[in-house]
Amino acid sequence: MLKRYTFWLWIAIAFMLLNATIHSVTLFIQPAPQNEAERQLTQLLTTYRNDFGAGFHPTTQNLFTALSSCFSLLCLLGGLMNAYLIEKGVGAEIMRG
Repeated sequence: MLKRYTFWLWIAIAFMLLNATIHSVTLFIQPAPQNEAERQLTQLLTTYRNDFGAGFHPTTQNLFTALSSCFSLLCLLGGLMNAYLIEKGVGAEIMRG
C-alpha cells in the first residue's frame, strides 16, 4: 500500500480541488425564494445584524459567506500543497505525517 501512496494522494488532490471549485461557485449564486416563508427568511439572513460587541455587526449571510470562502481556500491550499510535495518527490515517511 505504501508503494502506491502517490496514487491515493492524487485522488485526494482531485477531490480537494473539485470540492474547492464547487464551493467557490456557490459563492456567486443567489438562490431565489420560492414562497413567502423563504422570502422572509432570505430577507432576515441578508438584513438582520447581530451585535457581537466591539463594533462587530455582521449579518448571517456575511458569516456564511466568510465561512464558505475560507473552506474553499483551505481545500485549494491543501490540494496545491499536496501536489507540490508529490511533484518535489518528498518521501513517504514525510507524507505520512
